Amino acid sequence: MQLLLWLLACPPSPLVEPAEDDSEPTIHDSPQDSQAAPAPQVWINEFMADNGGSSADPAGNIVDWIELYNPGEQELDLDGWWISDDAEEPQRHALSQVSVPAGGFLVLYADGAPELGPEHLDLSLDKAGEVLLLTDAEGRRVDQLSFPSQGLDVAAARSSDGAPTWLLTASPSPGEPNPSVALDAPTSDSEALCGLTSLPQPAWFVEGDTVELALSCEGELSLDSAEVELIRAPEGAVLAGGSLSFGTGLADAGVHRFVLSLRAAGATDHVPEAGEVQAWVADDYDNPDNELVDPLLYTEEWGLPVVHLDPEGAVSQSYGDATVSVQGRAYTGQMKIRGASSASFPKPSYTLAFEDEEVVFPGWERSRKRMVLLSTFDDNAYTRQKLIYDQWEATAEVSGDHRLCPHTEFAVVYLEGVYFGLYVLLDHVDDEFLAHRGLNGDGNLYKAVNHEANFYLTGTNGSAKSDLASGYEKKEGEPVDDFSDLQALVAFTGGSEAAEIVADNSYLDPVEFMDWFLLVHYALAEDSAGKNSYLFNDPLDGGFRFVPWDFNHAWGQNWYTARRSSDSLNEYKAYNLVFWALQDDEAATTALWERFELLRGEGGPYDLGWQLAQLDTYYAQIQPSATRDWARWEESYRSHWWAAYRSDWTSYEEEKAYLYLWAEERAALFDAIHP
Repeated sequence: MQLLLWLLACPPSPLVEPAEDDSEPTIHDSPQDSQAAPAPQVWINEFMADNGGSSADPAGNIVDWIELYNPGEQELDLDGWWISDDAEEPQRHALSQVSVPAGGFLVLYADGAPELGPEHLDLSLDKAGEVLLLTDAEGRRVDQLSFPSQGLDVAAARSSDGAPTWLLTASPSPGEPNPSVALDAPTSDSEALCGLTSLPQPAWFVEGDTVELALSCEGELSLDSAEVELIRAPEGAVLAGGSLSFGTGLADAGVHRFVLSLRAAGATDHVPEAGEVQAWVADDYDNPDNELVDPLLYTEEWGLPVVHLDPEGAVSQSYGDATVSVQGRAYTGQMKIRGASSASFPKPSYTLAFEDEEVVFPGWERSRKRMVLLSTFDDNAYTRQKLIYDQWEATAEVSGDHRLCPHTEFAVVYLEGVYFGLYVLLDHVDDEFLAHRGLNGDGNLYKAVNHEANFYLTGTNGSAKSDLASGYEKKEGEPVDDFSDLQALVAFTGGSEAAEIVADNSYLDPVEFMDWFLLVHYALAEDSAGKNSYLFNDPLDGGFRFVPWDFNHAWGQNWYTARRSSDSLNEYKAYNLVFWALQDDEAATTALWERFELLRGEGGPYDLGWQLAQLDTYYAQIQPSATRDWARWEESYRSHWWAAYRSDWTSYEEEKAYLYLWAEERAALFDAIHP
């Protein structure tokens, strides 16, 4: 952990002057001539650099704060004073219209919003550590300190108001006297830092386990030479030597945070470092004496966000009322089972809808009114769908192209208070999805629901289509029965030569369709080469855009989990006429494989190194959750109707190994075909 400084000694009477060289300022008696008036003393008395909700400003905003203390007998006007978090810029924020009462306190809010009032500062505090300086109107540095890493909702406070000694506290007192705590006389000999860690790391447990964490310091400080104090922990936690222990019961599911104060022994004039370690205790859902978790408190499980679903009645493929709890907040909405295939799963996918408010889902920059909870029941490697969607996002990033990329995150689902398994959170493709990407949410959105959506004038049986929009459902846009723009697109593709299709950008972007082809061609995603996709068109802007969808058939298995060989290839010419055009026109084919070369460059989405790194990242996130899910659903998985088509059953760990191997073999195949 890299930090700026440790606290400098601050006895109650001397002043701090800037050093003349590049070293840190030291505290000493300020040389003054007989005409100079002594600087009034005001102390930086307490501060919080990582406020998660322990206190709020008068408007109810959760912000970091700094408390000043005036030990004098007269109110002190701070007009013209300065406060800063940068030693090289002591006049960072000018104070005005504020004062500190005699023997009292002033709380300043470090929220970067000075327009909110004189107590609000044009700076914010860095929880990783930084400097604080207070300068009077004459330019004299009245108080200065530097602090190391600070913990969530932990305040650094003088051991009593104006005292030279510092401590960390989980009971902050902004605007109130600091509780008086006796500390040894301060010393200034050590600037050693800890950087607290624990083993096991990550610390994953189940209710009933005894949490045992062996602590160590990554920095210069060792626990043997440190003062260590446990300042926040579950009731019953014990700190002994270099270890923490905590016996859990059936009501202890959730994230348990242990916050410790650490500093070199005797260095009480330094703001202590806040060290935090965590233990995730999962609900023991199949224990007959288990207590149901509180959805507002049980927000994480083994590092993944938890989504709690509480439907009012039976869940079907039609929307029904439900309460959905995420990150400690309950939302009123609706839910339904998503997809015909999923409806047969004992662990189905769900669509969530919220009409009156948007839900803040973990991992998303923007809130959502609709989301999909994608079941992993048909993928006992748990990562295929996320890999495909992330590959599409990475495709856009390589070339800087604007793509419509549904975002994904892993999550754990509890249904009616009971563990239901590992899921993938996925954007719902709708008008809100489009609007969030700067597009016209009133445009026309079509979903390809069967292989008639092939861009040909003929259907899959070879007969002329009675409707050129056959194979599509209209999901957004008015009038709902107007498919004229889609029909015009199919008339163009079906009635044009290959060269015309790839040269005319008025209907579609050939490069985007190249990327679509490469996505499904490489991953052998045969079910998503025509159907299981979206097309969006803004009639006022023109040009159809592609949105990928539904990839349980990919990366070595089909939609009912049967194996697909890594050396299989499908050019999808019968599935998608535009794909035929890209491979029938010589110039287009050259451009297509030049595009592939770009995307499989080092760090690109078709580079094996990128793919394996993605899988490594996923499994680092989900390993214990995937193992837990497999234990929950293995029997159902093996007895599902697809058992008739499977003889090569695998466990979760075996399927994970198979996926890595398939990725390596697939890369080798394309290296051979396109050296």
